[in-house]
Amino acid sequence: MINPFPAKSKTPIKLLKLLPYTLVGLGVFWFNSETNLNYLFRGYLVLLEAQLGILIVYFLMSKINKLHKNR
Repeated sequence: MINPFPAKSKTPIKLLKLLPYTLVGLGVFWFNSETNLNYLFRGYLVLLEAQLGILIVYFLMSKINKLHKNR
């Protein structure tokens, strides 16, 4: 019998695309849970972390895409 859903093997590069989002998310969560600031400063800190997180994910994804293109 032919399998209608063949198993697609994921390459390590495709698995690495989740890594930047996971690292930034865990880092922001850890940093926010460790700080004891009032709500006003914590709000500003979250906004800065979001902007910085977008930049970090962008640069990490560009590096991963360069690795994928070089293969």
